[in-house]
Amino acid sequence: MGEATVQLCAERDVRVRACELWLVVARAAGVILPGVRDRESGIAAAMEIATQMADAFSSTAQDLNRNRVTEIDALNGYIVRRGAEVGVPVPVNNALFTLVKLAERSSAMFDSSDRRSRHTTSGPAPSEKK
Repeated sequence: MGEATVQLCAERDVRVRACELWLVVARAAGVILPGVRDRESGIAAAMEIATQMADAFSSTAQDLNRNRVTEIDALNGYIVRRGAEVGVPVPVNNALFTLVKLAERSSAMFDSSDRRSRHTTSGPAPSEKK
């Protein structure tokens, strides 16, 4: 299996697991999702959307590229909070939420053109010091 294939499989595994978890949270919270009868139909619907959006650049990625706060609090952040409320651990969603929050902080601290801290007025970036 080539590296690209392994990466695609891993990405799909993460999407499927995140989807499974939000389905469990929805069920535990008493939320009825239209057209979702069971795990398989929920994952199929989510994967269909992912396939349709495969060439799109996500709003989260666009926000990060523009050094803007993302909507991750309303996406995986909501699943993390709701999972805690209904007693369903959602480690994949929590990891995705945390990674995006770290990326937000990183893009807020560094200028994407030269990777120097925005708080630094002069001098090389720390990695450029000898």
